[in-house]
This record gives sequence, C-alpha cells and structure tokens, in this order.
Amino acid sequence: MHRVVIVGAGFGGLTAAKALIGKPVDVKLDTRINGTGSLAVSGQVTPQPASASLQIKLSGIDLTIAQPYIAQRTSITLRSGKLGGDTQVRFSLPAGDAKKDPVFSFAGDIDVEDLHTVDDTRHDDLIKWERLDIRGLNIQQNPNRVDIAEVQVRKPYARVIIESDTTLNVTNVLKGPGSGKGGAAGKGKEAGTHETTVARASARADGSASPEAAAPSKLKAQSASAMPMAMAIKKVLIKDGLANFTDLSVSPHFSAAIQKLDGSVLGLSSKPGSRATVDLQGAVDAFSPVSIKGQVNLLSAALYTDMSLDFRNMELSIFNPYSGKFAGYNITKGKLTTELHYKVDGRKLDAQHHIVIDQLEFGDKTESKDAVSLPVKLAVALLKDRNGVIDLNLPVTGSLDDPKFRLAPIIWKVFVNILEKAVTAPFALLGSLFGGGPDLQFVDFRPGASTLDASQADKLKAIVKALQGRPQLKIEVPIGTVPELDRPALIDAEFDSQLREALTEAPPRKKQPPGAALPTFAELDPSAKLDVLTRAYQRELGGEPKYPDTVTAVKQKPEQLSAKIDFLTAALREHLTVSDDRFKALGEQRAQGLQQALLTDTQVDPARVFLVANDKATAKDGAVRLELSLR
Repeated sequence: MHRVVIVGAGFGGLTAAKALIGKPVDVKLDTRINGTGSLAVSGQVTPQPASASLQIKLSGIDLTIAQPYIAQRTSITLRSGKLGGDTQVRFSLPAGDAKKDPVFSFAGDIDVEDLHTVDDTRHDDLIKWERLDIRGLNIQQNPNRVDIAEVQVRKPYARVIIESDTTLNVTNVLKGPGSGKGGAAGKGKEAGTHETTVARASARADGSASPEAAAPSKLKAQSASAMPMAMAIKKVLIKDGLANFTDLSVSPHFSAAIQKLDGSVLGLSSKPGSRATVDLQGAVDAFSPVSIKGQVNLLSAALYTDMSLDFRNMELSIFNPYSGKFAGYNITKGKLTTELHYKVDGRKLDAQHHIVIDQLEFGDKTESKDAVSLPVKLAVALLKDRNGVIDLNLPVTGSLDDPKFRLAPIIWKVFVNILEKAVTAPFALLGSLFGGGPDLQFVDFRPGASTLDASQADKLKAIVKALQGRPQLKIEVPIGTVPELDRPALIDAEFDSQLREALTEAPPRKKQPPGAALPTFAELDPSAKLDVLTRAYQRELGGEPKYPDTVTAVKQKPEQLSAKIDFLTAALREHLTVSDDRFKALGEQRAQGLQQALLTDTQVDPARVFLVANDKATAKDGAVRLELSLR
C-alpha cells in the first residue's frame, strides 16, 4: 500500500507542455517496503533540464533483500539488518552542455540496526553490530568529496580466523561464492590499476612505445577518473566492541578475544598531512587491559602511523599453541605485558617492542618439528631477573615497499637471536649485566695449585652476583687437571718437600743462632746443598749415591761439587711419580675451592652448585683453565 502525490499545472497543449517541463514539480511518496519498512520521499523534480531536490526518509528497511546480490559476489549471508535515515538528495544536469558532469549531493543521517552476517564456509558469525549511526553525512560530486561528522557503532563484533593454510577468513569469503575454507577458490583476475597500466606502458622488450604510452591523453583521462575522492570523518566512536581471533594454523588451535572495546578515532582525512587521533581501550579478558593510542592517516595515499599498543597482565597459558609449536614446551604459568610502538612515515617502518614476561614456567615438552633447536629453558633462566621477570626490547626497522619484508617473522627472528645469543654465550650475557667481562666462565689456576689468585677470586665474586641475580640458574664446576702442566708442577712441589724434610734433619750450622729459622735450600752454600741432597737420596733410594765416572772424573773441586748436586737432583726427580689419586685429589681441591668461593657467605643455594667430572680443563697461556657451565 503506497501513496504518490504529484502537484503541478494542467496541460493545455504542446506549447504549454514545453513551458511547463522547465518548471519544478512537487513530488511526494509514502510507501511500505516488504511490510516492515517505510519510505517517504518529498521534494521537487524539474524535467528539463533534469534536476531534483528530494527529502528521503527511511525506517526499518530490511537489508536482507540485498542477499541475492551479496551471494553473487561473496560467501557471506546477511541474516538481518534494518536501514533507516533522513537524507536530502540533490541532482542536476548542466543545461545545454553534455560535456559537463552532473552535479550531485547527498546529505543527512543514516543508521543500520541489528546487522548480522555469517561466513557461509564456517556457518559462524562474521561481522555484526547492534547499531551503526552515521551523522552529518555529506557526499558531493564536482568536486568529489565525502564528509561525515560522526560515525558511532554500538556493540560491534568481528571474527578473524587464520585458516590452516595461513589465509584469512575475511579474504576468503570476499573471493566469491564457493571459495571454501582456506581459500580453495581459484584466483581472481588481476586488478587493473592506473599504476599497473603506466608500468606496462613504460617500455616494451624491443624498446618501442606501447599503445598505452602512445596515448597520453587517454592516460591522463584515466588518471583523472582514478583520482581518489576526498574524504573526512570528524569522529568515530566505538562502544562495547568485541573481536574474536582464532588461529587454525597451529595445533592445538589458538583463540583469544578483545572485549569491552571503547574509544574514539578523531580527525580522519584523506589530506596528505592530516593526522587522526586514536584512543581505544579494551581487554583481552576481564583483568587484561588493552590500550591503543596514537596518530594515523588511513585515508591518505601518504601512509602515516605513529601508534602505541599496550597489552597488560595477559595470561601466557593461553599462548600454549604457539609456545608448544615454536618453543617446544607448553606454558604452565606466566603473565605478559607488551608496549608496542609502530611508526610509519614515507613507507619506512620503525617498530619498537618492549616485552615484559613475569614468572614464566614451562611444562611438558612437545614433539613440534617447528620448535627452535635451542635449550629454551636455559635461555629463559638466563633472561629472568631475580624477581622472575624477563624484560626485552625488540626493535625492527624496514621498508614496506620491500616484498620480502614481513613484520611478524622478523620479530620472531630477533627474539630467537636473543635466545641464541643467551645460550651460546651465557657468561658473556651475565658479564655484561653483572660485571666480570666476556670470559666470566673461565677460571685459571697455576699448574699444580688449587688456590685462587686475587684476579680469579674477583671473577668468582662477579659469578656470585650473577647467580644471585638469576636464581633459576644452576652452575657446574669441573673437577679437572691438565697432566702436561700439572705433572711437572706436582713433581717440583714433591721435590721441594723432600728437600725441606732433609734440611730439618741436617745438624745445625755452626754460625746459626739458637732458635733461628732454618734457611731455605736456595740459601745454602754448595757443600750444604750436597749434604741435604745426599740425605734425601739415602732416604728415598735407600743407599749411598753412586756417582758415574763423568762426575768423579772432574778434577776441580767446585766443578765436581756442582756436578754431584746436578746428579743427585736429577736422580731424585726421576724417582718421583704422580699417581692418579694425586691428580684426582688436585682436581677435587680446585673444584671444592671454587665451590667454597661460590657458597661461603653468599646466600647462593648449595643445591645450585654441582661438581662435575668432565673435560672442561685445558691449558691456556701456561695456566690450567677450568670452564664453568650453566644449566
């Protein structure tokens, strides 16, 4: 049932008709659409030259009538939606000049209630909202321009899915009907853009001009028609939004939601120098707030972004699908806070990622083939501070025009590089944080000795500081010797011990005062040295020395005395041996000395220090070097 009223003058003939068609005619239309909506049109229409000025009011128009057209081009079903509005439309054709474009303007307010769309391939909600209001809409032609005073959307909802083949559900459903999950449909035709036309026209293989290059006027016309329409949206308000994200490319599947999304975007414009201010607040769950703030230029070809995205207090256990796949372990505990800052200016990206992970703990190991081949638990223990917090900065820069530039893989690579550096040079990391230098893991001993000199003792203090700062780390101390260095030193020590014993058994010297300290062997005169060596020889070899003819044949007494001393020294040293038990005892004494330095008055838990028999003892610049290890 509808009513149409046209108010005008009667026609008395052809001349009168020609005169009348140049005058405006009042038009009024009231009608119902599909029984639920209403359409009211009122205004004036002029037949010649054609022009119109109409007030159009809509209410409750069922948008599902557009489903046949949507189904032809997408895999989306429009389940519901009601269109309303109060608009003014003006249209006119220029009189007598067909080359001039018509003048058109559309102004008013539009609203869409209860919009509900479904992804046909999954039969899940895709996009919906409770109400969308567009206030102060103004569309005009010549010059082409769209202005909107305010866009307000209440309870918007969107579902974003990464399919098992890493394609996006939104992309797939827009490919057309029957595209299927994961983008099974064939590829659409290549979009014909002005830039593509110009690129193809620039040159041929034989260097001749292409037909497109030979038609500059045509290109100019195409360029003019392809010019983007100027746009400005003063205010966008979002109230109580919800977005569900699902990733089916990992197993088990990952799902998360940003809920309670509220905020505004102010000052959107297609002007190259414009900056829109974004201020959005939401939550991943009830206790994990999300903040998105900054400036963007979404409508201009001159892309600009300066945005900060903060996610706080997120439970890490929800990321188990990613942790199991890429780290090789499930997460049992932990919280994540991120401060992300992205700046894009002139197609150049400068991204800063400040990531704080609190109390991260891994559980069961997975069998993922994509897991990094690194000791992840050790890396985490190295990166955690004494409060169980990992604080990382991951900067990324690059050009958006580089076809190989992909932000997410680069961020992951930077993160893996940090892990790799931590586990391949853990003491260098600790040395940079707590002092001690890059060689913190090496402790040097003099051959045959088990005591630390001052410089090595200071290095142990730095290790203690590092262990206190990284309470999850365990340290392994090698029980080690280097026979080619330690054997001669041990023989020297045993020989000196024999000389001291023989020296104490010798009768006191005539000029030695009572109670005076015994002289050292080196302080004795040659004859006294020979006497001490002879006593040692008798005790160790069980008899008087038998000098060879080369010694007894020496006629000069001082030279013969020296030869006898050399003979007895060599004989005594050749008689000395170092047993395996002695080497073992030396290695244990060194390890126990290090253990003592790490644990005495340090508050380091003894359960974190292990004495290990391994091959971590080597010769270095005449010293015995022990290499500590972390676990």
